[in-house]
Amino acid sequence: MNVTEIVLPGLVEPDGLRVEHRELPRPGAGEALVRVEATGVSFAEQQMRRGKYYDQPPFPFVPGYDVVGTVLEAADPALVGRRVAALTKTGGWRSHVVLPAADLVGVPDGLDAAEAETFVVNGITAWQMLHRIARVRTGAKILVHGASGGVGTTLVQLARAAGIEVIGTASARNAGVVTALGATAVDYRGDVPAAVR
Repeated sequence: MNVTEIVLPGLVEPDGLRVEHRELPRPGAGEALVRVEATGVSFAEQQMRRGKYYDQPPFPFVPGYDVVGTVLEAADPALVGRRVAALTKTGGWRSHVVLPAADLVGVPDGLDAAEAETFVVNGITAWQMLHRIARVRTGAKILVHGASGGVGTTLVQLARAAGIEVIGTASARNAGVVTALGATAVDYRGDVPAAVR
């Protein structure tokens, strides 16, 4: 069995990415082989393609910041068959990945892999911003720039779940996305400071 992977060979446009195949890796002690069911394309991968992402590996390499999949093989038999998610930083754009078992987080049954994937990088980023960096408390009011984007929509939902009032910037076209999540939408092209006062 082979692994299919998408390789970033250098500074290229998306059509310059290469599809390659190599032998399926075997997991070692403390590792798990995961069949990838979903991975994403985020700002990080776009910056890597331009050679502008902090601490990216030298070209060529396989991008892919996160994965959701099923454990096929592991030293711990209890992991086999489990649906998991993991941050990889790179290497996620593969059909199969070998990852440290300690880095795997369970994905609830019934949750679609593509839906779960949207919460890995976006969810961790939003959670860290809200609870670890800003330490916003229940009853507070916050402004979320880019509230209709991947991190923004997740941040709005986490904040609302924590009892925080949210004002979110978005384009007029995407204002409905923000209001549907329970936030007050403000057009970022307008006078945002005046609108939030």
